[in-house]
Amino acid sequence: EKYRELVETISDGIVQTDCVGTVTFANSAYCRILGLEIGEIIGKSILDFQVSDPERRKLRSFLEYAASQQPPPAPWFGTHQTKHGGMIVLQCDWNYRRDNQGHITGFIAVVKDITERMQAEDALRESEEKYRLLFSHEKDAILLSDAETMSILDANESCEKLWGYSREEFLSMRIPSLSDEPEKTEKALAGVTRLGGYEVSPRRLRKKDGTEFIAKISANPFTLKGRPVVCSIVRDITERNRAEEAAEIEKRRFEALAENSPFGLVMTDDAGMFRYFNPKFREMFGYELKDVPNGKEWLNKAYPDPVYRRQVISAWLEDLSNSSIGEHRPRVFTVTCKDGRKKIVHFRQVQLQTGEHLMTSEDISARWQAEEKLRQSEEKYRQLVEHLNVGVFESTVDGAFTHINPAIVRMSGYGSPEELMATPAHRLYADVSDRKKLISALMDKGSVNCIEMRSSKKDGTEYWISMTAVLARGDKGEPDRITGIVEDITDRKKAAVALSESEDRLRKLIDHSPMAMAVTDMNGEVKYLNKRFIQTFGCTLQDIPTLEYWWQLAYPDRPHGDRVRSEWLHATRESSEKGTEPEPVEREVRCKDGTIRVIDFRKTVVDKLVIHTLHDITESKRQEQALRESELMFRLLSEQSLMSVAILQDGIYKYANQAMSDLCEYSLEEILSWGYEEFLQLANPDDRFLVMKQARMKQLGDPAQEANYTFRVVTKSGKTKWVEIYSKTIQYNKRSANLLTMIDITGRKQAEEQLLQSQKMEAIGTLAGGVAHEINNLLQVVLGHADMILIRGGIDEKSGQSLEAIRRAARNGGDLVNKILAFSRKTEPQKRPLNLSHEVRRVEELLRRTIPRMISFEKSLEDNLRMVNADPSQIEQMLLNLAVNARDAMQEGGRLVFETRNVTIREEYCRTHPEVDPGKYVLLSVSDTGHGMAKGIMDRIFEPFFTTKQPGKGTGLGLSMVFGLVKSHGGHITCYSEGGVGSTFKIYFPAFADDVQPDLATTIEMPAGGTEKLLLVDDEDSVRTVGSEMLELAGYTVLTATNGREALEVYRNNRDSIGLVILDLVMPEMSGRKCLEELLKINPNAKVLIASGYAANGPAKEARESGAVGFVTKPFDLKHILLAIRKCLDMV
Repeated sequence: EKYRELVETISDGIVQTDCVGTVTFANSAYCRILGLEIGEIIGKSILDFQVSDPERRKLRSFLEYAASQQPPPAPWFGTHQTKHGGMIVLQCDWNYRRDNQGHITGFIAVVKDITERMQAEDALRESEEKYRLLFSHEKDAILLSDAETMSILDANESCEKLWGYSREEFLSMRIPSLSDEPEKTEKALAGVTRLGGYEVSPRRLRKKDGTEFIAKISANPFTLKGRPVVCSIVRDITERNRAEEAAEIEKRRFEALAENSPFGLVMTDDAGMFRYFNPKFREMFGYELKDVPNGKEWLNKAYPDPVYRRQVISAWLEDLSNSSIGEHRPRVFTVTCKDGRKKIVHFRQVQLQTGEHLMTSEDISARWQAEEKLRQSEEKYRQLVEHLNVGVFESTVDGAFTHINPAIVRMSGYGSPEELMATPAHRLYADVSDRKKLISALMDKGSVNCIEMRSSKKDGTEYWISMTAVLARGDKGEPDRITGIVEDITDRKKAAVALSESEDRLRKLIDHSPMAMAVTDMNGEVKYLNKRFIQTFGCTLQDIPTLEYWWQLAYPDRPHGDRVRSEWLHATRESSEKGTEPEPVEREVRCKDGTIRVIDFRKTVVDKLVIHTLHDITESKRQEQALRESELMFRLLSEQSLMSVAILQDGIYKYANQAMSDLCEYSLEEILSWGYEEFLQLANPDDRFLVMKQARMKQLGDPAQEANYTFRVVTKSGKTKWVEIYSKTIQYNKRSANLLTMIDITGRKQAEEQLLQSQKMEAIGTLAGGVAHEINNLLQVVLGHADMILIRGGIDEKSGQSLEAIRRAARNGGDLVNKILAFSRKTEPQKRPLNLSHEVRRVEELLRRTIPRMISFEKSLEDNLRMVNADPSQIEQMLLNLAVNARDAMQEGGRLVFETRNVTIREEYCRTHPEVDPGKYVLLSVSDTGHGMAKGIMDRIFEPFFTTKQPGKGTGLGLSMVFGLVKSHGGHITCYSEGGVGSTFKIYFPAFADDVQPDLATTIEMPAGGTEKLLLVDDEDSVRTVGSEMLELAGYTVLTATNGREALEVYRNNRDSIGLVILDLVMPEMSGRKCLEELLKINPNAKVLIASGYAANGPAKEARESGAVGFVTKPFDLKHILLAIRKCLDMV
């Protein structure tokens, strides 16, 4: 009875069943959990209370398993259905019921309702997931840190972006280390829990790369899983801070401008309140802000007259309703100042985007008064002009009258001023060219005085006028208007013309002629010789009184003179009979001084006088001859020139040589049909703006200045070539033209790009060499100590295995350093004769494991391939790097092809690739069918750390490593790629001249030690310590020195006993090479072994050439150092 009471009072349900699950007992707690009466449970199968068939099958399997006397797993969880259809989660702990013989007769289960606990756990998981999503995607940087240790517990992605540290790096840091003032930050964080959080003013923080930024920080404490935690939120406000500073600077600049402005300024808000006056506004009107705090007060005081005030208000309201933001509306008003004075003021109002209005004011009273006086003066001038007897006009440069007086209307015969005003000025000129001359003179001199010309009246009657005119120009110097006075001089002109016509007609005709002229009568007597005749032939009237005298002087050879005269007379007679102008007769004539000139003869009969015209064309004939010779020389030079030459005139190509055709791959006929637009299309699209800009500068600049620039042309076949162009203005066919000379500099550009690439690689090599030296020193210490522990013995097998692992790691580290040095060409590869076809086959299986199966692997290998001198491991590295590069380019699959063959590089190729020597080579080609590369990317693929992959997916060292390895083998590498087609890398290795077989590898046995005394020189304490111990274990006596100067002192004191000096190259105070030189000065027979982390070439090679007897590379193990020492000591 006691146990029954206990079972009925406990909170957990207890149920008893037989072996198949039929309920034989259940306590009240079990009934309460299921929401059933005891009668609804007893005799029922426990399977009936399951929520679904899967749950029933699961429980049945459990009971069957338990009934087979297998220990039931505890606890068992299941979903049950209550009487009202609710779902509950139960935890059942099962046990067996047995009879007296120990047989299983049923089960007893303790049942707990864990529905609320499961719901709480689900809610907790959901809450944690929400927190994680919010934490990860928050734009502000969030850091969780331990409230006591300040160690960072978590950091979201924004932290990584802001500082540049990875999440793993954050988890190894403390909050104060992120601040530029760690002590202040630690002190502030220590008080967060006590103060319940804090927010600090903006302060400067520093990123991983050293960049500073300004941040706003807030921190709040809370408890996470029973642990006090601080949540710090950091917001980068650098840009906002800069914007605020810039706004402040702009504000101060505006205030300075406003305070010093020569104009009055006032700012009003949208309610009409005056917010600001500048000093000029106060000075101009005398009002203070308290006098006129708003527009209403201003209008009442500035415009006391109500009628005028309404006009002003109306004008302002019109401007406000019609103006847009930023639009200026000028107005002129008369303002009453505070002291009662009136001023004429020019206002400009503009509406700002802020809704405010800015109004500027300028006192124009003095200018207004001056303009008024000017208007009065102009009225007086107008009255005077209206009553003059001479014509007065004003017109535009184009000839439209803007003002005329009555006199000019009468003079020109028009009925009214309006009729004349409507008539264009050029109609008043009898000869339109006179107007053009007038305009030209005005443009040149600005005025003309009393020029005479013929004018035309309305009815067409011509009359003479004398004009005086002035050209007025605008504010910018442009021609504005013409003002002039016209006087009718017809009568005066007629009298003067009548007087001079009879006297000057012949003299003017002859004396002012640019040609030599002689006047004879019909009998050949010379009546007159003009000045040009005397100047040309040196003859006066006394020398040639008759024409016959001149013929004898001009042609001493009488028969020749007769032939010339006959031809001349024949031409004259023939033209006289036909009534046409005589044809010119060109002949050479002898002058009085014996010189010969070429003359064009003509003869005209006027009033029984014969006028002989002799045109001296000697110079023009000489120039024509010189021009023909010059053109012939130019054509010969141009046609034979390797430079492209063309002449562009009036936008059309007038001439082009064959080199131009060869450069562009267009025929000469095509080029000579081009205009400027076709030439522009010849330029690469990216360079066309440059060509247009240069052409424009040539037009606007000095025509004599030569233009010179470079750009790319696209030939007819689509090739791109670099050209350098020279453009100069010349005279071609007596007119201005452009002489274009173009030089193909494609080869030079390629050479410049290759030089730049080699300089980049040289810089990286120098860096790699220095790093390798330091790493090798560290590896030397590791490898040396491991060797000594192994040699001393006394260690268990497990420790021995660990030491061997350390030695292997150190040697692998040394190999890695050598690879870096090989990339930088600071170490010599371990070369031997190789067959590249065999090497491709040897690493084929490794390559197939490297690339996925969706990429097909193909080979085209030449059997009789020449041997090359190469390092097998580095060749393997090249092949792997190129295969990985191809794999990344073929994400969707493709073909990877390896090819080897014998090639010969000739001089023609070397001219555009100066780093390559002609000769026999072995070609290794690696091709893929990937996405290819653009030109801009190809130019940088061999640069270290350059990659197009996303961060974390590539180092950018693969192809640069290949480049370094190829160069260390004396080879040459090229790449061809095209977008969407793929890439091909071609590597050329110098081939052996003879048929050479591969070398066989040799095994080095552990060499013997010795008893000699050695001097070990190294600036690293750890290297000296481990080196001394290693050599002493081998039986040697070891002296040490920390630098070159100490080494010289030790050697001087022990010169006779020291058998070998082991010398590092890189040391402070005195370099290893300098120390070597000084040692050899002390003892020319001194033996020095170089031991350096640098490679065997470079500084070490120079040291050996200066007298060192050997070289060993760090890190070295005991076997290699003893072998090198023994070899040097035994050297004679």
